[in-house]
Amino acid sequence: IEKIAPELDDDKGISSIYVNSPKAQKLLDAIAKSCLHIQGDMRYRGSEEDDRNTRIRDDLRYIGYVVHDQTRQGITASGKRAGELDLEIRRENNEPWTIVESLRISSGSKTNWDRHLDKLVDRYNAHGLRSLYLITFADCDKESFKRYGDLITSNIYLLKNCGFM
Repeated sequence: IEKIAPELDDDKGISSIYVNSPKAQKLLDAIAKSCLHIQGDMRYRGSEEDDRNTRIRDDLRYIGYVVHDQTRQGITASGKRAGELDLEIRRENNEPWTIVESLRISSGSKTNWDRHLDKLVDRYNAHGLRSLYLITFADCDKESFKRYGDLITSNIYLLKNCGFM
């Protein structure tokens, strides 16, 4: 975290910059906890992105969130079909609240990250939601992960309205 956001020297953590409400903080904490379970569970090593998203979906549903996966919304890169959201979380009244987009990285490639960020912010966010989350599952060596961290650092301004973890 210090490498990715060195300006955070306090005890508030990285989410203090990006999360602006107690409900959003609670959700970010729940997503982070689910990701920690995935990281510690050997069954998820090398698993598909969809399998990991299913675990996050199930964990969030278990604690009371209304979560849909693979919801059709927005538009694909080709412009011919509706996109498939990894996860959509809705408010108690069933209004859309936030979108979660996940990606797996196996290198520090900018292309995959750009593509997923574009989906999250521009193409799939048909409701203009302010709270967005981009989760990265890193299946790579330390050098590739460092390049990925450098990529995020150089583009941090893009993430000001996204939950970041």
